[in-house]
Parts: sequence; C-alpha cells; structure tokens
Amino acid sequence: MKKEVKIKSPWNLIRVKFQRKYIKYGYIYRREIVDDTEYGGTGEMETVTCYSLDTGHWIGNPRSTRCLCKKHGLRQIQKAEPNHCVASIGFSEEEQKWYGWSHRAIFGFGINDEVFTDNSSEDCSLYQNFLAKMEDRLKRKIQVIKTLKEAKESAKNFAKSVS
Repeated sequence: MKKEVKIKSPWNLIRVKFQRKYIKYGYIYRREIVDDTEYGGTGEMETVTCYSLDTGHWIGNPRSTRCLCKKHGLRQIQKAEPNHCVASIGFSEEEQKWYGWSHRAIFGFGINDEVFTDNSSEDCSLYQNFLAKMEDRLKRKIQVIKTLKEAKESAKNFAKSVS
C-alpha cells in the first residue's frame, strides 16, 4: 500500500469540506474552507483545488489538473523549485518524458531530445527584435538530452521560462 502523502494547502486552511482521490489519474480533488480576511473577505471562503497524489503538491484548479493528469498522463507532479507554491513539472511514464508548464505553455523533454545549452530567453513577442533574436538562436549551441535527470532539468528550465 502506498504511503499517505502530506498535503499543504497554499491558503490559510480552516478545514477540508470534501476530498476525493482520483487514484487512476494521480490527483486529489478537494473543497477547502480557507480564511480570506487577508484579502478583504468575510473570514471563510470555499475553494476547489487539486493536489498531486504522489507528492501532495498543489497543482491548481480541476480543469488544468485534469489536463495534466488525465490528458498528458503526468505523475510525480512537483514544484520546479522548493520555494514555489504551485507544481510546474511532472513525469509521463508512457512517453518517458519530463514536462514543464505554466499557465502559458506546456512542453515535454525526453532522452535524445535537443535543447539549447544557454539560458537565453525564448520570448520573441516584439516584432522589432524578432530578426535579431532569430539570428542569435542560429548561433546557439544545441545539446542532446542523454538521461532523464537532464530531461527533468530541461523541464524545470522551461517551466521557469514560461512562468
């Protein structure tokens, strides 16, 4: 039997109103009563949020959690950095890839995938900088991912770059 994970709500939790474990998909759905006085509320507000069944880390709302866990099949969902409050990386057993994401994008990294070796920004949103940045990209060095540990690091870097 799997060890029970400790869940730490990112909010000032008063009580758990309802909890359901979606074991097949690897997450926990919860309705929580949280203290919202810090935000000008009445003192008790109901939230609906989800946590990783593997790690207990906060994933987010049910819609994005279903996308990550059910559609992409991600498990071992965790924070990219220990001081973050929300999880932004996870592993796909089927694809043997580590994924990184934010509210803006999601991408998976696996063995034999190619990544840039530097940490330069991928943001080319301004047209006037577009050509210069494209030229810079052509000069950048590419590295082939050889291990799942390197894939996990690439997923962390990607999550940071799109957050």
